[in-house]
Amino acid sequence: MGKIHLTDIIGNASINTQIMVAHGAARLHNQAMGHLMFAGAAGCGKTTTAQAVANLTGAEFHEVGAEGVKTAETMADLFNKFSDEGYNPITGEIIGNINPPVIFIDEAHRLTLKSQELLGIAMENFKHTYTEGRGKSKQTVVAWVPLFTLVCATTKEGDLSKPFRDRFKFTMIFGHYSLEESRKITRLHAKLKNLDIDDEAVEDISRRGRGTPRILVRLLDGARDITTYMKWGKITRKSTEALFELQSIDPVGLTETDISILLDLYSSDVPKGLDTLAVKTNLDPRTISDVNEPYMIKIGFIERTRGGRVITEDGVSHLIEHGHVPPPSVEEKGSRIIHRTNIRGKRGR
Repeated sequence: MGKIHLTDIIGNASINTQIMVAHGAARLHNQAMGHLMFAGAAGCGKTTTAQAVANLTGAEFHEVGAEGVKTAETMADLFNKFSDEGYNPITGEIIGNINPPVIFIDEAHRLTLKSQELLGIAMENFKHTYTEGRGKSKQTVVAWVPLFTLVCATTKEGDLSKPFRDRFKFTMIFGHYSLEESRKITRLHAKLKNLDIDDEAVEDISRRGRGTPRILVRLLDGARDITTYMKWGKITRKSTEALFELQSIDPVGLTETDISILLDLYSSDVPKGLDTLAVKTNLDPRTISDVNEPYMIKIGFIERTRGGRVITEDGVSHLIEHGHVPPPSVEEKGSRIIHRTNIRGKRGR
């Protein structure tokens, strides 16, 4: 699979332009591009954009988890991997052309406060303090760090400390993609993977991809695998229909897990809190709030009220239309409408 470049990325034109301008200015000044915070929905291109930033600069790309920068010593191990080309190796003074590496930390909200503090110092001063040796030979080392650009991705920006957030020159918000953008993303990844796919299959994948590149690529890979296994040659609607049936994905992209959440809300006479919903559906609360809920709220099937989660009339209609629940009688339908009106009334007080 070929490299993703910033010019290949669909959507987020303002984000891409800001990055290209920042990169161009940094190159002219022989400096590192400002640190970048990528916030927003999961699977909406934050990691891909970080890789594109590294490809844009031609720099080293270091992807690390929160555990990889948990202590001063693990951070020192990371910083020691950086090239010192263009620097005075003793003082750290810039004496030639440099190409600052890109560090990418996904799910940055998992960083400890200590990690955020240590990273913040390195981000601002490009110095790092750590200890070497043991016992009587133990000593504190203050080392210079080659300039770098830190890119952090998070779905929970508010969980990060304000001093750490303030170290980032740019904070960029990633959201779900439109249907047309989803089509372009599907075609782009099919091209990168050298896949032969027709327009109907692209349309099917795009309509069920929830406006999320990660899901679009996963569905594309699934259709490819089925096509390969069945020796059909080209990815067509036959491939996508087989995939959706196998994975129980409905026409708007809902999975069995999503449907189980809607059914539980449908059967309840009161709004449900996240923990209660998680217990009833046997799902992890964070998975519900980070993965399932955002899309169903976006398409208007779920609402969050002060009292908890409720299913909307559109959500009920979807369950009825696809045979998950029987159509209500006139009395039941009237009761449900009164119930929903009461919920909205309480929220508005």
